[in-house]
Amino acid sequence: MFDNSSSAKLFHLHEHFRHPKHYRKESLNHQNGYKGIPAMKKKLLICDDDQDIVDMLTLTLKDQRFEVLGITRGAQLLPTIESFNPDAVLLDIWMPDFPGDVAVQTLRQTSRYAKLPVIIMSASRDGQEAALRAGATGFVAKPFSIDDILNLLRISLGQ
Repeated sequence: MFDNSSSAKLFHLHEHFRHPKHYRKESLNHQNGYKGIPAMKKKLLICDDDQDIVDMLTLTLKDQRFEVLGITRGAQLLPTIESFNPDAVLLDIWMPDFPGDVAVQTLRQTSRYAKLPVIIMSASRDGQEAALRAGATGFVAKPFSIDDILNLLRISLGQ
């Protein structure tokens, strides 16, 4: 049984969370028709051999309400996808131990991940052609704008 102070606290919390103004528009889950319930965070895997890029993208995308995991070795990509089960992948195309285009081709041949959105990042002039040939969902040239990445992610994730 609750004492009066506990009841007052519960009532205050209930009042606070039942009003939609406390939720950001982009956090509302309209897909299932339940307004006022925060949407699940989308899981994003970042794979780039440049730790600075992984760190910058991780910090920036966490601020954009993504659950982010960053790795720096291409050889970790497939096992990490299995364990983390991301909603999308940001992938450098020229990884020394497992190139991104080969990784995308491998994913596309696996029924479980054939439709997993994979956005390739590259500073190479041939990067876009190689990415699209491999079956990537999207491409962003380095140096990139975070807005370009966010737009590609939103389109790829259907948001």
